[in-house]
Amino acid sequence: MQEQKKQYSVQLSKETVEKLDAIKEKYGMSRGALMRYFILKGLKENENALRGYPHS
Repeated sequence: MQEQKKQYSVQLSKETVEKLDAIKEKYGMSRGALMRYFILKGLKENENALRGYPHS
């Protein structure tokens, strides 16, 4: 059974979107798949990064 996904929107600068689009073209990915990859990889690598942050 496929995991249910929720849509999530972010606003990025034109330059950031251009960089993301260049990467997605290079690897033949959709923009959504690339963002999903970056977010999940970032979460895994930085799950403790905000420990001790004033609002945590």
